[in-house]
Amino acid sequence: MTTSGVLVTLLFAMAAVVTKRENFQLPTAAEPWLYAALASFVLAAACGLLATVPLRYKGAAGAALHKVAVEKWDDSARVALRRVTVTRIKILASYRRGNNLKGRILAFAIGLEMLAVFALAVAVGIVISHGPN
Repeated sequence: MTTSGVLVTLLFAMAAVVTKRENFQLPTAAEPWLYAALASFVLAAACGLLATVPLRYKGAAGAALHKVAVEKWDDSARVALRRVTVTRIKILASYRRGNNLKGRILAFAIGLEMLAVFALAVAVGIVISHGPN
C-alpha cells in the first residue's frame, strides 16, 4: 500500500467516526474539497496508467538488418563498428526520450496524488470540525 493510500484510509476512518451518527449531513464547505480530491485521484490514476503504455522506441528493423548483412558484409571492421555504434546511439536516445516522457507523466501523477490527499484532508478536517450537530 502506498503512503497516500494509508493517509486516505486514516482520513476516511476519522471521517467515519464523525459521520456514523444519525442525521449526519455533509457540511457544504466540504463538498468542493471532496470533488477536488476525487478528480485529482482519478487523474493521478489515469496518468499512472498512461505511464505504463508501451512507447514506440526506435530499434534496428529486421529488413534493414537483412539489407546490411547482404550489401555491407564485406565492409571493414572499422566501418561496421561505426554503423553499429551509430545505431546503438539512436536506439539509446529513443529509450531516453521515452523514459523522460514517462518520468514527466509520473511526476505529474505524484503531484496530483499529493493534491488529492491535501484536498481530502481539508474535507475531512471540515467534517470533523463541525462535530456533532
